[in-house]
Amino acid sequence: MQQPREQRRFQERQAPEWHPKTKLGHLVKQGFVDAAKIFQFSMRIKEPEIVDHLFKNLKQEVLVIKSVQKQTKAGQRTRIKAVVAIGDGKEYIGLGVKAAKEAATAIRGAILKAKCNIRPVKLGYWGDKFGEPHTAAVMGLDGASNFYTPDLWEQKEVVRNPFMEFSSVLAEIDNLKIE
Repeated sequence: MQQPREQRRFQERQAPEWHPKTKLGHLVKQGFVDAAKIFQFSMRIKEPEIVDHLFKNLKQEVLVIKSVQKQTKAGQRTRIKAVVAIGDGKEYIGLGVKAAKEAATAIRGAILKAKCNIRPVKLGYWGDKFGEPHTAAVMGLDGASNFYTPDLWEQKEVVRNPFMEFSSVLAEIDNLKIE
């Protein structure tokens, strides 16, 4: 006998059970490999479910949704491009970019790519050594020259693009300095 309609509507839907498709997925599901080993041996994550299994409290943020156009013989083809950042707020962060015909499809695809691109953030000290590690070294490109800023200068004001902003959005560490 089925439940009344109101009770069925408000029941929480359970996620389907994960069936790994890769060797790494099987090892993670059995508990032989954890996140530290994956990044220590530079293993590539090919299944987003691996990240779901390892990290329970991931936060995600849609940074940009914009339309992009491509000129074809028949006219213009418009697609929606989404940039999504995902992280746990402590050590790990990932970025995903996806273009699709619809915004919802682009966001879902960007979330999956961000999960597969998740990386650890190495924090340390620069200048003052008190409290928790609070500095992240950043490598960037300025015109035709590379620059390396280990102290991430606070005085320098930078107009950020979405790829630079994702780390400060999700890091959420009290004393983190990112510019």
